[in-house]
Amino acid sequence: MSSDYIERLKQIPIIQILQELYGIQATQKNGRSYCKIREERTASCCIYPNNSWYDFGGSVGGDSIKLVEVLDGCDRKTAMEKLARSFGIQREHQKRNPKELFDFEWKKLGIYPDMTSKNMNINLVMSTDKPDRTADINLCLDSPAQLLEFRHRYQIPINEFRQLDPVGYHNLLKKHVLPVLFNEREDYLIDLLFSYRNARFVSTDTFAFDYAISQPEKRAKAEEINNKCVLLRRAVDDVSLLKVPLFRLNPTQDLRGILNGNLQIKYSKTSYFELCHLANQSYQNISSVAISFEDYLQAAYGDGMKNSINVAHAAYYQAGQCYLCFLECDAPKIQNIFGEKAAKVTLHFDGFSHKLTTKNRDNGGKKPLSFPEI
Repeated sequence: MSSDYIERLKQIPIIQILQELYGIQATQKNGRSYCKIREERTASCCIYPNNSWYDFGGSVGGDSIKLVEVLDGCDRKTAMEKLARSFGIQREHQKRNPKELFDFEWKKLGIYPDMTSKNMNINLVMSTDKPDRTADINLCLDSPAQLLEFRHRYQIPINEFRQLDPVGYHNLLKKHVLPVLFNEREDYLIDLLFSYRNARFVSTDTFAFDYAISQPEKRAKAEEINNKCVLLRRAVDDVSLLKVPLFRLNPTQDLRGILNGNLQIKYSKTSYFELCHLANQSYQNISSVAISFEDYLQAAYGDGMKNSINVAHAAYYQAGQCYLCFLECDAPKIQNIFGEKAAKVTLHFDGFSHKLTTKNRDNGGKKPLSFPEI
């Protein structure tokens, strides 16, 4: 075992090990970091700048490897293997598949790497019960054969499941990872827009723009989402099963795109695709209207923080307008809420195929919506 390999394990930041592997947060006190690695009232484990630690209450300390030994109650070899596996540290003679994700990378995507079934929505039923169509798996507790198959097929690490069931693996990413990534992107864009809007109320366009893009947390969030996107694209083995767009988020370019109408932002809890699924179940078409964003905010949040439009809908912001998509049967309710403020823009949900065709009867120069493909 080379000294370089061991040294790289020792260089893994102890604070990162505590947070990512054990969910332990460190706090600052008198210029040093302290944490609790056992049951105690006051944190007595000190983390030093040279990436070492000492637990005064337990009279034990050392490097990052020793930390895992103590927390897991294991020997040094097992601790080193855990660190290497979790943080992608390899010996020189090992060759890594460039598309392989290590445990800490899966965790960044919100995936439990140790057992595939942890990432699934499992509905426990008896053979006489009605299955839940929204569940990933309906598991019959009174079927020994199904329980055995479930154990062999899903109670395995995610990297093994990736090889065993490529279709199921990509469906898991499509359902449980990709939507979260899109939502994080939308939240970032909304935050960027409202930082600009709030500053614009008290100052000029130029000041508001510079204020919104100069906030460090915006750039940090953009970089975080971009990195997650790269990880997810690496996780995809077959683009015919899952296409992941490449995000290149940048606060300056993104805010400019929002203001000139080139970027479209989802501003509702329900997405267009969820609305498509609802339309498919109820054999409905999707209708749409265009209203000013201010009118939508007033109708939805005029009385507080909770959306008061009690109709299933997907709202998208673009160039100061709000495009509101809803089931055709709910058109009278939408008309009752917005009246003449709403201009009809027809978006046809064609053949329940989840493909959008756009026909603008009178778009007034507005650009048609362009929904991302999943």
